[in-house]
Formats: sequence, C-alpha cells, structure tokens
Amino acid sequence: MSPVPFSIWRQHAANSARMQKKCRVSLFSLDPDRDTPERVKRYVTGFDQTFIGLRGSDSELSPTMQDYGVTSIRRELPGSMIKYTIDHSTFGIAIRGLKPTAKFNRRYATMEDFNPAVS
Repeated sequence: MSPVPFSIWRQHAANSARMQKKCRVSLFSLDPDRDTPERVKRYVTGFDQTFIGLRGSDSELSPTMQDYGVTSIRRELPGSMIKYTIDHSTFGIAIRGLKPTAKFNRRYATMEDFNPAVS
C-alpha cells in the first residue's frame, strides 16, 4: 500500500470542495495475510478519516481485480525478514456511483489525469 497516491489524493481533495463531494477514496488490500482489518483502517485513516480500506481473501478479491484490470504477484524473498512483497499495478479507478451496481468508468494514472473529471 504505497503512501504516495494517498498523499496526492489527500492534497487534491483538501484543495477541492467539489472533489470532496463527488469522490470517495478507497483502497483494497492485496495482502490479506498481513493486512488485518485493523491495520488497513489505521493505514488509510492516517491519511484522511474519510478514506476507506477494504480487504478480502484471494478468492474474494480475484473477480474485482479482474473487473478493474488490477494485477498483482507475490514475490518470495528468501532470507529476508519481511519474507515476501506484493508487486501490483498502480492507478486510480473512477467508479460512477457508490451503489453495488456501480460500473467502472475510467482508469487514471495520475491525479493530473483525474482532476478534469471532477472540476
């Protein structure tokens, strides 16, 4: 869970009342073995109390990852104290609506790409 995107989102949201009204920042963990619900919550709310953290098992996450084009791979690190890392794609996803039936709208590589959609 890279801190850079969260810091950027927080900065842009703080400067845009419209973005605060129209957008909800959420993250889903790709490492359910390490990322307990408490750890995910502590991490995302450390950036902003309105950010949402989600987690699930690999089988629960797989359909969502496929729907949104998210890829990840677990890389074992023999001899390392952390034992493994999770390499993953990095981008923002805009979803139109907050209902369970909401559909994928657009993928954003950077906040500069995203800003025109909320301005």
